[in-house]
Amino acid sequence: MSRFTPPATDNSPPNARSIFQVNELLDTLKHGLEMNFPPLWVEGEISNFVAARSGHWYFTLKDARAQIRCACFRNRNMGKTLPTEGQRVLVRGQPTVYTQRGDLQLIVEDVQDAGAGALHAAFEKLKRKLQDEGLFDSARKQSLPENPRCIGVVTSPAGAALHDVLSTLRRRNPLLRVILYPSLVQGAEAPAALDQALDTALRRRECDVILLTRGGGSLEDLQAFNDEALARRIAEADLPIVSAVGHEVDFSISDFVADARAATPTAAAELLSRDQAEWIRSLSRARHTLTRALQERLRMASRELGHQQARLRALSPQRRMQDRGQWLDDLSQRLQRAIDLQLRQSQRQLTTEQRALRDHSPARRIAQRHDQLSMLQSRLSRGTRQTLDQAHNRLSHTQARLGDLSPHNVLARGYSITRHNGAIVRDATLPEGSPLTIQLATGSLKATVGEKD
Repeated sequence: MSRFTPPATDNSPPNARSIFQVNELLDTLKHGLEMNFPPLWVEGEISNFVAARSGHWYFTLKDARAQIRCACFRNRNMGKTLPTEGQRVLVRGQPTVYTQRGDLQLIVEDVQDAGAGALHAAFEKLKRKLQDEGLFDSARKQSLPENPRCIGVVTSPAGAALHDVLSTLRRRNPLLRVILYPSLVQGAEAPAALDQALDTALRRRECDVILLTRGGGSLEDLQAFNDEALARRIAEADLPIVSAVGHEVDFSISDFVADARAATPTAAAELLSRDQAEWIRSLSRARHTLTRALQERLRMASRELGHQQARLRALSPQRRMQDRGQWLDDLSQRLQRAIDLQLRQSQRQLTTEQRALRDHSPARRIAQRHDQLSMLQSRLSRGTRQTLDQAHNRLSHTQARLGDLSPHNVLARGYSITRHNGAIVRDATLPEGSPLTIQLATGSLKATVGEKD
């Protein structure tokens, strides 16, 4: 930091430490200005404007009584409109000293038309007012629909913004429906026209979301979107609203109040539409997932069907009759074997008796033995027939009982089976109005529970 010593109060010769070099004096003044004066706004008229080949601007800012030199470097004036000679402007800059010439100057950071300065002040005032009322709060903003079927666009039908929106939507999702609510977007009548177009879109409720948009321009061009009445209309809307006004660096009151802001009309169209290629990929994944799920369901249903069919076969009357028939066949075979055995034993006994008879050869004993043999044969025959008849009677009785137990025969005799939700109803505990299915010998009936005894 440059030194500073107060000047001598008498005419005594100065010492070496109290003498300034020119550069030291200017450096001290420059440092004092920059430390004690932050960047400030100055209003005046542009004079002697020069746009250097380097991109820097040099001009004089003056009023009726004074003037000051200004420098606006290229990194601060990029994208801005060249000021004109005699234009009244607002500049924001840092007071400093240009030591090479000893000039007091402003290092300019921003240049605005003086009229635009008033608009900017009004913009900031309205912004603070609406923010204090909570109109910018994220809690009151509505979510945008994920897959809107219809988009309402409030803009000028002759503007480039509409062309950008439509071309982007056609490219990304040509099936998306768009309804234009035409309006002025610039000029004194534009705020009322925008408010009326937005009100029409909200009353008709033809769309899932509304896009409020226009292309870029100066602060004066975008002023219609800084209207308080329009801002309140947006805040009260019961449909989601996206604001896309100007370029990325432009902000309007509608951007802050809307449910979402897009930097450009094209960005808004991309925000509200899903790319058809993404749709196709998503549908393909969903189809694959659904196919796998259906195949698994079919496999499970097939296994369950096989299990139930096996249970039905095990419990069916036909299967039980088959089992009983097999048991009777087994009994019959055992009986036949017993009869054959008895016959063989009788035959052996007969042979023995005949041999004894031949050995003894008395005629009476032979006759007696013949009588006994005839009687035994008769008893054996009767016993055999009786045993066979009893077996057949038991078989017929068993078959008759199995027939009586068959559900189809029971139904054929006039009975019915009543079910509720697939379960057989065995008592009268169901509440009134419960649905019933009554199975008859042929067909079934639907009924509901009425009065109960």
